[in-house]
Amino acid sequence: MRLFKQVQDLWTFQLTSGSIWANDQQRKGGNMSSISLSRLISVIIFCSLVLFGVNSYASVVTGNPRGNIVVEEFFDYQCPHCRTMLSVTELVAQNNNDVKLVTRVVPLLDKNSWVIARAVLAARKQGKYSALHHMLMQERSYITEDRLMSLARSAQINIILLKKEMNSRNIINELKMNIRDSRVRGVDVIPAIFAYRTDKQAGELRFVGDKSYRDLQASIMSL
Repeated sequence: MRLFKQVQDLWTFQLTSGSIWANDQQRKGGNMSSISLSRLISVIIFCSLVLFGVNSYASVVTGNPRGNIVVEEFFDYQCPHCRTMLSVTELVAQNNNDVKLVTRVVPLLDKNSWVIARAVLAARKQGKYSALHHMLMQERSYITEDRLMSLARSAQINIILLKKEMNSRNIINELKMNIRDSRVRGVDVIPAIFAYRTDKQAGELRFVGDKSYRDLQASIMSL
């Protein structure tokens, strides 16, 4: 009952106060009907996340899985800015015991984005997600499929099993779910980061593009 009361309170608060981003859009003279619809969808997702938790099937959770501050990041491995921001959000999660970092890959830039995303998620079956993920984060140039497979071998991943899992229906559906959810959340620029609390009434923060560790840390701690 306490959890349902919390969701009810959050629903009321979100509808009446709105997020910082939505309010900014209104002040700038944005279309009220489209903002209202977008906000309603955001509220539904927000309360669903509080009640049921972020869908682990469509995301990778690091930091404290029970943290009250959820930082949700949409990114593409081919995006240099995303690689930079992932290192920042991971550092925030490492330095704050109350932060739950949820990363959701959205392969939007080109066909190799799809190949990379499928490979990293498929690597989980061999317990190699973290190894391949962080190798890719260290890349400073365009990632070809050959380079991807070279990194996978360096991470001691069985390539035959990896390619088999990459073509699984679950992996493909997972990525489609991430893309769908990113669109529902209004993501049109990556990296996109959402931050909110689950233990008290607070607005949702939204960031796009690069942010310094200091700025992101201060904003999240202000929730």
